Amino acid sequence: IVPSPLVPVKRDLLHMPAIFNNGDDDKENILQTDQLLLNYCFGHPQSSLLLFPYASSVQYINHDSVNPNAYIRWSKDVKQKLEEGDVEGVDDVPAGLVMEFVALRDIA
Repeated sequence: IVPSPLVPVKRDLLHMPAIFNNGDDDKENILQTDQLLLNYCFGHPQSSLLLFPYASSVQYINHDSVNPNAYIRWSKDVKQKLEEGDVEGVDDVPAGLVMEFVALRDIA
């Protein structure tokens, strides 16, 4: 369907503490929430590293978890780079990461 370059994002940067007063007392409460960008990132729940695909057409891909029409894979060059080195965190991610969105069947 489309290749997309990726931006590495530190998960912690997407946390937003919201301070509010519920009106019952003078005590301020803190609600932990996340930036909306998190919805568009790929990453393991226990990893501090997220990957954000930023090709303009990627945002129009819709995911159906029951009957998907596409899958995601590393581009061949990126796969080789990742196999050659250790990627521990955002600072270790090689430049030029590309993910490919590939159709499983004809898309109308």
